[in-house]
Amino acid sequence: MRETLKKIGMEEAQNVKTDKKNWIRIYQLMRQVEEEKLYAECEDTPSYTAWVNALADKLHVHVSLLWARLKAGKNYDEYERRARRNGKSVVPLEDVVISPDSINLCERVAGKNAAEMDYLIDKV
Repeated sequence: MRETLKKIGMEEAQNVKTDKKNWIRIYQLMRQVEEEKLYAECEDTPSYTAWVNALADKLHVHVSLLWARLKAGKNYDEYERRARRNGKSVVPLEDVVISPDSINLCERVAGKNAAEMDYLIDKV
């Protein structure tokens, strides 16, 4: 597991350098660390938040950049699930060309209104 976490950290470093194209991969790797609790393997990162903070320091980026990528990915995943439930076809996350900031802005504008969120993402 520790080796997996190390590989993820190295891949994250490369993805941050080319963030415009790779924000989705950043999200996928962060989600993997969170879901598999890989951060627990390191003594200096007892929580997911501590791991994200350490990763941001290591990559020399502001921690908010990583949290924003995670939030955008989760928002789009939820949008995709709702669309599938309603029998609607949408672009899979891996092929999305929307910026993470646009997705997060849609979520802020829509608030808790899922229908409005779906409408806004469709328009973007």
